[in-house]
Parts: sequence; structure tokens; C-alpha cells
Amino acid sequence: MPTPDDFFAIDVRVGTIVRADAFPEARKPSLKLEIDFGPALGVRRSAAQITVHYAPERLVGTQVVAVTNIGERRIDHSDCSGPKSATSVLLNPTVDAAVLETARGGILREGLAFDYCDVAVVTNIGDGDHLGISEINTPEELAKVKRCIVDVVSPKGYAVLNAADPLVVQMAPHCPGGVLYFAVDSEHPVIVRHRSVGGRAVFMRDGQIIFADGNNEEPLMPVASVPLTLGGKIGFHVENTLASVAAAWCLGVSLDTIRDRATTIAADVGKVPGRFNILEIEGSTVIVDYGHNLHSLWAVIDVVNKFPQPRRTVVYSTAGDRRDCDMIRQGELLGAAFDRVILYEDHYRRGRAEGEIISLFRKGVESASRAKEIIEITGATKAAEAALNIVQPGELLLLQADKIDETMEWIRQYVAKLIEQKAAAEELIEEQAPEPAVKAKPVPAANEKLPASEINAAIMAEAPAVAKA
Repeated sequence: MPTPDDFFAIDVRVGTIVRADAFPEARKPSLKLEIDFGPALGVRRSAAQITVHYAPERLVGTQVVAVTNIGERRIDHSDCSGPKSATSVLLNPTVDAAVLETARGGILREGLAFDYCDVAVVTNIGDGDHLGISEINTPEELAKVKRCIVDVVSPKGYAVLNAADPLVVQMAPHCPGGVLYFAVDSEHPVIVRHRSVGGRAVFMRDGQIIFADGNNEEPLMPVASVPLTLGGKIGFHVENTLASVAAAWCLGVSLDTIRDRATTIAADVGKVPGRFNILEIEGSTVIVDYGHNLHSLWAVIDVVNKFPQPRRTVVYSTAGDRRDCDMIRQGELLGAAFDRVILYEDHYRRGRAEGEIISLFRKGVESASRAKEIIEITGATKAAEAALNIVQPGELLLLQADKIDETMEWIRQYVAKLIEQKAAAEELIEEQAPEPAVKAKPVPAANEKLPASEINAAIMAEAPAVAKA
């Protein structure tokens, strides 16, 4: 239920309609509006279901009262990386800018939801994922699919490409606009060569994020001041940060704004669930991450190796449409990095026989030298519960989120239950504790003097209650 604070957070302003058009694409009869809210906000777009009473031409010049902020509101909980979700965003007349994840599956099924884009970001191809599906069998073939967004960059736009991934670098000649490379290494040959011909780049040097335009350099900020990177320790989030600030720069966002927003981005459970969320539960360090392919697992383990806890447990699985060799290889990585491996199957068997995914992972785990304990469980939350009951204070647990929302909600309930149990136990201890014994003070001898403080206390104790007030 909304609270008074929610009401006072609403920003209500008066604006003037400067343009009104028909909106035939809308599901309900509506008009598209452009409203001028003055120098502070400028012209904003909206839609209104007022076609029965107003014609578009009558609205121009009319003043309206509008709420100009709706807060951080999540409107969908499903996989929104395909063209249908992108279309629903792009058709909304109130949207001024859209950031669209564009997954391989949606491209192969239906293509892109847009004709062109201002910025295309490709972070990596690596060893590839979902290989063997839809006749995409190699990382090179996957790169051609992922390149689609680079192909449609507008002539005035940019492709933001990972200089450290050769298959991503090969996309550059296909971009109709400009190219910006990013990498942690400021001396990466691709970046050095690109800058020598006047190209743009974003990279790291001495802990600073640097923007470069040819030979000109502009320090942006220390990477450690971006909470998402955990002081620069989470390598893949450092690269994600470089790509993100580079995209904003290519869109013409001011450096001050980029700095300001970058300091607010963190791996918060509520805003970025399943993306290396770090929790402390009963003395154990619990990391929750959604990574489920070879490349992401390697990147997560690289970060886990920087944590001090000597004993580690992992809860892990993957979707059944991955290749046998990919599952075995992931098992090898798990077995080499963790002392205890808990394997599970749940929602994503995708045609595999029961136990088949676990069997392939076990094969890989058993070939490694570190893991001494392998546990097999059916059900993601059951596996998570088993792990949290096993791990001891001072240990580390990497918990893979099977279905992100379901896993995070289960963890919230698990922690809430622990808090309730702890509070109940403390209350019971207090109830059962004996009343403290009152220790009588020895009566002073006739010739012994009490300190002034004790004399005053004795007087106050004997005085009427009204006197104490």
C-alpha cells in the first residue's frame, strides 16, 4: 500500500502541450503528446486516452498537470532479451532512450526489433554459448549472429567493442558508424593501433578509467569508486563498467553525469539480482550469481580466487541444451576450484533424461584434483538449502541462481526465518534466566564515612516519589 512518503516523492508539474498526434499503434485509442515543462525538464513525451473528448489540433497550447516521475518500477519479470520485449519498449511514446539486451535466440527466431541503433555494445564471444543449436556450431558462427547489432549502427553512431576478444574485434569493419574499443589493458595492441589513427578508446591505467580520443586523454574516475566492481576486484564487472561508460560517452552524456551515475551502480540484490551478489549468512560468505556457461563460470572463479576463505562450496547446474563437452569442461573447472560441489537439476533439463546433466558434470568434477565431496540433489532450492546447512562460518559458498527471482525470494525467506529463530531463542533465554540476586551492602561501622555519592543515593531512595521528580 502506498505510504505518505510515496506521495511526497511524486513530482507534479505544469506543462504546455506543444504537439499532439494520433497513436494508431496503441492497444487502446490514444494520442501521442509532447509536453514542454520548461528549462528544468524540457520537452517530454507521453500518451493519453482522451480521443473521445479531444482532437489533436485542439490540444496544442493547452496546459496540463502531470506527474513527471514514476520511480524505479519493474514492469516485467520474464526473459526480456528478445525482440518482443524490445518492441513493447520502443512503441511506448514516453520512452526517450532504451537499453536493449539483444540475445542470440531472438535474433535467430525473429531478427531485430529496430532498424538502427545509436550505440551497439558487444562485450564478448569467448568460447561461445548455445553452440549446436539452430545450426550455430562454432564461436565464429555465433559472432556473425551477434554482429547484427553492429551492422545496423547509424552512420553517426558507435560500436563499443571489446578489444581483448578477437572475434569481437573482427566486427569493426562492418560498422557503418564509428568504433570505440574498451579493455582493461591500456597498452593492448588493438587499442594502441586504433588510437594511432585517431580512434576512441576506454581503458584502465593506474586504477583510473581513462577516456581517449586519439592522443587526447581524459581521466574519468577511479574504478574503485564504482561500487559494482567491489573496489576493482570483480574483473568482469570492471569490463562491464568500461563498456557502459563508453556507451554513455558515445551518446554524448557529459562526463560529470557519467561519474555521478557510475557511483550509484552496485551489485544490489534488489536492483541487480543474480549478478555476483555478496551476502553474509551465519558467518559464511555467500555469493549468488546467475552465470551458467563456460565463459561466465571461468570469470566468476577468477574473482572467487581473490577471496580469502580457504574452504569453498558451490551449487551449480546448467541448461540441458548445452553440449556434453561444455558440461564436462564446466565440471572440470568446478572440481579444480571448490572443495565441495553440489550438483542439481531442476527447470532446465530441455530434453535431457533425468540425471543426465548431473552425470556429465560429475565426470568433469571427478577428473579434477581439489573437490573431495560431490553431492547430487534434485531441485535448485533444495540444493541451496542443503548447502547453507552444510557450510560453516568462515567458508565461502557460490550459489548459482537457477531462476533468479525464485532463488532470491527463497534466500530472503531463508534469512528471515533464521532471524526469527534467533530472536525466539534469545527471548527464551531471557525468560528462563534467573532473577539477578540482590547483593546486600555491608553495614558500615559507626566511625566509617560513606562517599557523598552513596549518601545522596540513599537519601533519594528514602525520599517520596514526588521528591524524585
